[in-house]
Amino acid sequence: MAREPNKKSIRKSRRSSRRRLRKAKKTSRASNPQRYDPRLEQGLRYMRSGDSLAAAARKMGTTPSRLRRYATKTGVVSRRDGKWVFKRDRRFRRMPLYTNGTRAVITVHNSTTAKRIGQYMNAVKRFFETEDVSLLAPFQGQSVPDVLGKRYVFETRPNVLFRLDASGVEPFELVYAIVKPE
Repeated sequence: MAREPNKKSIRKSRRSSRRRLRKAKKTSRASNPQRYDPRLEQGLRYMRSGDSLAAAARKMGTTPSRLRRYATKTGVVSRRDGKWVFKRDRRFRRMPLYTNGTRAVITVHNSTTAKRIGQYMNAVKRFFETEDVSLLAPFQGQSVPDVLGKRYVFETRPNVLFRLDASGVEPFELVYAIVKPE
């Protein structure tokens, strides 16, 4: 005959299973990096320009606790002496650019390189709209490295850029993303 468990042992087993479940949730959250959220990134930009966390959250239409959680999970911001201090943004980003007669999507690991690629792609977009070759002059002979150190030279030849544009590739906004390190 099988013995029936008493109430005390049932409660204890439920409690321990809840603890295991809670612990598993905590470790899974800690190991998963925060997903890129363009709206909350705008909140970080407001904070970087001098707004308080509460003011930035109000402008974004979100709660301060959500913006605080996103800011700390991304690892870009930390709290020091009661103030938000911005660290170097070393998150990996996949970004498109035109190089050597082709369109490449590269992974970069700092905001300076990402900013440079963004400026180049913006100049190319304005070049397509106005056909003003002088917009590409600042990028003549310039290059950027990817995470492996390989350098990509910016394509500044107008005819090549028109050919690449006519090939019908997807726009910059659909490709840019912050990604996990590989």
